[in-house]
Amino acid sequence: MKSRIVQAGTVSGVVLGLALVLGVVTREWWLVALAGAGVGLAVLVLSSDTNRRVRRLEKAMASGILPEGPAASADVTEADVLGTVRLLQAQYTGRLDRLQHAVEEIAAASRRDRAS
Repeated sequence: MKSRIVQAGTVSGVVLGLALVLGVVTREWWLVALAGAGVGLAVLVLSSDTNRRVRRLEKAMASGILPEGPAASADVTEADVLGTVRLLQAQYTGRLDRLQHAVEEIAAASRRDRAS
């Protein structure tokens, strides 16, 4: 779930954005200036929250609080390599088939255009 700061910033940004548009439409320049300042403030609040979260995450990573992920296995078998090669071959063949189909469609359309 999103934090309350993010939710409040999003809601206030939307409301102030609508007030900004309404102020421009009605030519109430004081409303435009006030809403523009509010949007700027909402952006500052959201960016400071993001900065706070990044600093907290960096501190947690530096202190080793975060759990380690599963250890990656360095053992590569022949089946792994063959599976990867077959997957790449299938993707490449599919792309070539789509390309050939597109070229044939363009050639047919070109022939129809010349014929008419």
